[in-house]
Amino acid sequence: MATTTALPPEPKQRTRSIGTHHRRLERVRGRERLRRSARIALAALLWIGLFSGLLALLDYRYELSTMTRITAWIFGLGLLTAGLVHWRRWLNFESHDAAALAEQAWPDLGQRLRTSVDYREEASSTSPADPSLLEALEVETESQVTRMHSEPRSPVWPLMAIGGALSCLLVAWTWGLMANAEWRITTGRLFLLPIPYSSVNAEAFPETIAWDQELPVSVHVDGRPIQSAIVRFRKSDDADWTEVPLEGPKPRSLHGDLGATVPPQADDFQAQIVAGPYRGPIADIHVLQPLTIETLAVKVVPPEYTGLPESESDVTDVRVPEGSTIHWSATFNRPPSTIQVNPISGSTAPVSSGDSKLPSISESLNEEHALVSVESGREPFQLLLAAETEDGMRCESPLLVDVIPDRPPSVRLTQLPPESEAISTTELRFGVEASDDYALQNVGIKYRIDDGEEQLLWQSAPSEDSGQVRHQVVLPLEDLQLNFPQALTFYAFAADRRQAEPTSASSDLHFVDIRPFSRTYELQECNGNCQGECLSLEKLIKAQREIVRRNFTLERKPPSGETVDSTAVQTLRTDQQDAREKTDALREALEQKIGPLPMLIYATRAMDDALEHLAEDNLSDARPDEETALADLIAARRNLRKILKQGNSQSQAARKVDQQQLDKVRKPEPKPTSPKDSELPKLIEKMEQLAKKQQSFCKSAAACSSASASSQSQQSSPRQSQASPKQSSENQSDSTPKAPTREQLQQEQTAAADEMNQLRRQLEAGDLGELAKQKTEQARQAALRSAELIGQGEKDSESIEQAERSAAELQRLADHLRKREQPDFDQLLSDVQRMTENLATNQRALSGSVQASQSGSKSDEEEPSEQQAEDQIHQQEQLAERSDELADLVQKLVADAGDQEWEVQRELLDASPVDAAADARQKIHDAADQLQAGKRLPAAASGTHAAGQLDRLAESLSQVQKQFDSMQLARLSEAERQAAALLDQLRFNANSNAKAAAESGAASLGQTVRSWSSGDAELARAAELLSRLASGGSSIHRDRDDATPESETAFAQSPRNTFEGLRALDQLLQQRIQEAFLDGALQQQDAAVPTEYQDMVEEYYRTLSEDLQ
Repeated sequence: MATTTALPPEPKQRTRSIGTHHRRLERVRGRERLRRSARIALAALLWIGLFSGLLALLDYRYELSTMTRITAWIFGLGLLTAGLVHWRRWLNFESHDAAALAEQAWPDLGQRLRTSVDYREEASSTSPADPSLLEALEVETESQVTRMHSEPRSPVWPLMAIGGALSCLLVAWTWGLMANAEWRITTGRLFLLPIPYSSVNAEAFPETIAWDQELPVSVHVDGRPIQSAIVRFRKSDDADWTEVPLEGPKPRSLHGDLGATVPPQADDFQAQIVAGPYRGPIADIHVLQPLTIETLAVKVVPPEYTGLPESESDVTDVRVPEGSTIHWSATFNRPPSTIQVNPISGSTAPVSSGDSKLPSISESLNEEHALVSVESGREPFQLLLAAETEDGMRCESPLLVDVIPDRPPSVRLTQLPPESEAISTTELRFGVEASDDYALQNVGIKYRIDDGEEQLLWQSAPSEDSGQVRHQVVLPLEDLQLNFPQALTFYAFAADRRQAEPTSASSDLHFVDIRPFSRTYELQECNGNCQGECLSLEKLIKAQREIVRRNFTLERKPPSGETVDSTAVQTLRTDQQDAREKTDALREALEQKIGPLPMLIYATRAMDDALEHLAEDNLSDARPDEETALADLIAARRNLRKILKQGNSQSQAARKVDQQQLDKVRKPEPKPTSPKDSELPKLIEKMEQLAKKQQSFCKSAAACSSASASSQSQQSSPRQSQASPKQSSENQSDSTPKAPTREQLQQEQTAAADEMNQLRRQLEAGDLGELAKQKTEQARQAALRSAELIGQGEKDSESIEQAERSAAELQRLADHLRKREQPDFDQLLSDVQRMTENLATNQRALSGSVQASQSGSKSDEEEPSEQQAEDQIHQQEQLAERSDELADLVQKLVADAGDQEWEVQRELLDASPVDAAADARQKIHDAADQLQAGKRLPAAASGTHAAGQLDRLAESLSQVQKQFDSMQLARLSEAERQAAALLDQLRFNANSNAKAAAESGAASLGQTVRSWSSGDAELARAAELLSRLASGGSSIHRDRDDATPESETAFAQSPRNTFEGLRALDQLLQQRIQEAFLDGALQQQDAAVPTEYQDMVEEYYRTLSEDLQ
């Protein structure tokens, strides 16, 4: 069967025109694409907002690090990108999607619009169709679409929901930014800005720091408290850190100001602050090494004339001879840039450069070696060696120099009384003793006849190393061609080998009267009271010689250009005025009886000239006038002797005048008792009573305080008090008496303060020194303060403490005044010397303790505790009070020395105790002030210096004591010799005239002994009794009933006559001589007698002396 294959129809040409419905569909498509893009964009923004909020909340709570936040952002953006990629296909809204949307909006169209779109845009994928049909479909679809007025669109609510959510997120975020500062920080941190929640401000580390200085670290934290804050440090060559936590004012709160301290470092180190988010830079800190003295050598080169060898040591405190050159060689641990050496006072302040006492200082520096050279003068001094490096480190070291002064030589004449008589052919034999610290240049004797020129009698030049010379001199008066009634005056002199200006010294003047070969005693008419001479004139001659001797000593006293003590010159002027008045009185009395005596007139004129010069402190011009007055008095004595030997009426008148003048001398008017002497015991007793009142007040105040405390305890337990009120009141009334009230105690203290004020006025009127007024005022102020505190009711313990202080001040002042106003000069001198030695010992021990504790703290040993420092301050204040008392006693000692022998006054004047005690007192007070201010090393230096001054003062007072004992022994020996001679004269001489002369000599001896024995009551009473017995012209056979009743208590059997009175006085003198010898032997022992046994030993020697008697 044959098949026929049909040919495919030929395709027809399609119509490609775009109708209205296609254009409208394109508009729907474009609009829908925009809407979907907006929805995706808002959704992406919402995602970013939600993710940012979540990340912000996590960062706000946990403070995420920057890397964590970056990682979170990468993760979030990755998710967003993935989402956008996923929804990208949904964004491709095509024509068939638009047709589907239109068919949903226009259901009447059916599938016409979609079929039209398919055949128009995707013809290749559709089945073939008739073009006419397709054209008809297009026309019909266009006509129907044209009739549709509404536009097809997708739902709007997703877009509105996303936009609403995004708006809410934006509003919430904005509110957080406005309400919370930390949220603003969080927002900034979302954008990876370096904004921390906590702001840490740290101070920069210093570039340098001292080796012993701590490093303070301070950090200020603002905003949120941080979790941790430390400062760490390490050595520059170390890898391990040492951490120190930073702490704030509140525990466990690292906010605000934080601080820490890095301990002192010995080497350079690094430091860094790590506080919360803050990590400070690592700072390199340079540690300034200390400047210290590793070695210090001292070389002392004494002056050549001393003959002393050079010495070397390694101490800062040296004791050198005057005029020495001191070389300090200091080696520092590193080279200083500058070095200075300045004199300092006790307060470590530089001394004024205009001070004449400044030593000559020179210094040099060679790398780490320094050399300081100082030429010492007469005064001790302190130097401050100060070195400084370029980096500002400073080293200071005090250098103390105690100078051993080159004392002037001493020279004296021995084996010869100050005044003697000799005939013109006598050979005077006496000794010369001279000594010096190092060596003597020459020793000699000069003499003068009457008021002539001085001449050299003998001179010797010792060897260079001889510091002591003893020589026996034989002086033949016949070679000097002396005749009666000439007088010889001579003295010894010596000079040392000081190179610049040799210092010279002179002995006291000695006088020798040339007497005739024989004497005729004319005693018939004068009853033995005159031996051809005027006794009153003899006393004036003796007084004038004493004035010349003292002027001679004062004129040669100042060594090195110092001025003479004006007080001594005033005393000399007073004595010269007294001698002038007595001379004038004798002249007037003799002129009325026997006519004018020109030599006495010349003597008074010379005394007037001497007084004018003494008023100007001109000793050198006053001495010639004094010697002229002495020569005129001696010439007047020669004329009076001629008159007294005539035996006529003129002679009797002269003897009567002499007797009247002598009686005035024998019976001087008693000195009026000063208010100070009469009222002092009462004042001391009143002080002690006030002190006891203050002690009684302390007990009453303590009882009042206890009563107040018990009443408060009873008020706190009302049940117990209400249980048996009657019984408690009975027990209270039966027990201790009722304590005084606070008002009564306050009134009592106020009244006591008024009494102390009245006591202070009495002390001022009595002239008892400034210290007494100051101590009384301090006690009064303490009592007033105690009254004020007891009235407040809450400070009873402080009130009691002030009252105890007032009582202690008053009792101490009473003891001091009792010691100060004792009449015995010897006892006062011993007390002052003993007090000086004790004060020096205690001050040296305390200064050593302070220096030892301070040096121990510098070597990293145990530092002195606060209690130890307070105890040292208290001890130093007590020593300062004792130094005040010592200075006051020294002033009183110098004032009382005016009644002693001139040799004692001169020795005391050479010692200058007032200035020495004042300087030591100032140093001790400086040490107290420096200890109070925490300057321990300067305080130790001041205390050591004060102790050295006190040692020298004690040594000088010891020399005064020896001089006083020597003079006392000499007076006792001379008095005993005269008493023994008078006893022999009364016992073995039957001549009535000789006995009358002995009676006169006994009366004169009694007056003489009484004048210098005021400190020995028993000896003074014996001398007074002898004077009374002898003045009555008593003989050996005087009855016992004639003895004066005042003297009966002085002896077991009262002397009946001059002989027994003279024998009693002689026995007492012998006993005092033995005691003086034994006391001197006690003082020269190698080991000191302990204070607690001193009274026992002295009593033993006193008993031994009585046994020897």
